[in-house]
Amino acid sequence: LEDKIRDLEFSQSDQQNIMLEMERRLKESEKIAKQMSLQSGPPICQAFTVIVRQGNRKLIWNITNNNEIPPAIWTTYQPLGDDEGEPEVLPSHVTKVSTNDCTAMVTTLETFCAYSGLYTLHTEGKNTGKVTVKLDMIEHILNEATQ
Repeated sequence: LEDKIRDLEFSQSDQQNIMLEMERRLKESEKIAKQMSLQSGPPICQAFTVIVRQGNRKLIWNITNNNEIPPAIWTTYQPLGDDEGEPEVLPSHVTKVSTNDCTAMVTTLETFCAYSGLYTLHTEGKNTGKVTVKLDMIEHILNEATQ
């Protein structure tokens, strides 16, 4: 019986040492995570707004960022003169993602503009580097065969 008691005490002591080591590792990883979040800073948010005065247009956004981590990208729509309402998030259609000389990532996004209004491209991310946007606007012609 005394041998079993010693075995249990040893087992308990071993488990306590394991728990202390796990707590130490957890505190260390939390400390490292906190340092990394302070270094990276808050997310960088940018907005690029275009006024579309005529419906049935397509906006082609070419978004370039100089880091391999792309920013979050979304577009919103708000009718002209509707300053009180919340902008509506639109579905986005990514048509191309490529690299530019291995130093930048280029994402091409298309937005169909059925109505006139404010169309805004939003980008948000940490460590995304400089984000630039090139915009083309073309008339959107519906293909009768796909309807």
